[in-house]
Amino acid sequence: MTVAKWDWGPWVGDGCALDSRGYVIERLFDPSHSWNHQHIPDNSLLYYDYAAQVCRMTAPDPLELGHFICDKTTLVVRISGTCLDNGKTFSRANWDVYFGPDSPYNNSGPVPRQVLHSLTGAEIEALWKALELIRFLIEEGKDRAKKFYIMTNSKYLINTMTVWIHKWVENGGVTADGMPAMHFAKLNTILAILNELEHDFGVQFKFWYAVPNEENGIPDVGNMAIGE
Repeated sequence: MTVAKWDWGPWVGDGCALDSRGYVIERLFDPSHSWNHQHIPDNSLLYYDYAAQVCRMTAPDPLELGHFICDKTTLVVRISGTCLDNGKTFSRANWDVYFGPDSPYNNSGPVPRQVLHSLTGAEIEALWKALELIRFLIEEGKDRAKKFYIMTNSKYLINTMTVWIHKWVENGGVTADGMPAMHFAKLNTILAILNELEHDFGVQFKFWYAVPNEENGIPDVGNMAIGE
């Protein structure tokens, strides 16, 4: 994984940043700016909780310096989209949601026909499906995590869900350039779902830009430490 280099700043201790007006971008996460995670090696940030069959963040062990433990108050899900012949008339898009190796909650599929088949459309569909699965985990009492990290390699999706969407809502679905925001109706519904889950269940959502990269030694979600 590689961590995004954002133009926001300064950063605050929970891995969030401040925007140009000084407001905290609460749903933007970067582990290198988090008090709990900035000293954890990149290849030790993730841990697969075998009992719960989901991926979690690690945290410093308070009893042993340099040792890290599974933080069961967290849950990490990776979302991604692909699109064959992106931008063409007969493009075909698919979404993927990944909770960890052999997790029963992993899911993937084609983007519905009524949705624009594009890479961005696939990534948005993946986020939609991830939230459906997270809602299921919460409502069925299958997991007690309080912080949900949505990991994606789409800077566009992260910028949209952490900053732009709020401005689009204020402007009635219009961008700063005066153009209709693409996928606004679905993105606005996703925003409402995020707000509803946070309000009703006391949880938090963070969007984390991370790209698997073997050269930098940072593992994919599928290559994390495995717990018993």
